[in-house]
Amino acid sequence: MQKVVDFQDFCLKCPYLYTYEEENLNNGFNCSHPEQREFDYADESEEIKIGYCYCFSCPLGREASIDDWTDNDIDWDGYLEKGENPNGYYLIIETDEQEV
Repeated sequence: MQKVVDFQDFCLKCPYLYTYEEENLNNGFNCSHPEQREFDYADESEEIKIGYCYCFSCPLGREASIDDWTDNDIDWDGYLEKGENPNGYYLIIETDEQEV
């Protein structure tokens, strides 16, 4: 089963979220997940890779879109009124069927 979660709440609880101390890259929302596709390097040596935490590139889910409203396998749990644009604010994640 899939569930919609508020991306801001999700990322603040995510074990991969961290703040790279040397610089304020991506406003301190950095991602250490090995599959994060959005990143930069801390310096020209390209030894320190700094992932960016974004809804559209989160390796733990996928960004919700208006097209997802019609998918009955996704639990929106009152997060969104139809007519609102969910892009960038909500993440769709896989959950256990027993989870409410």
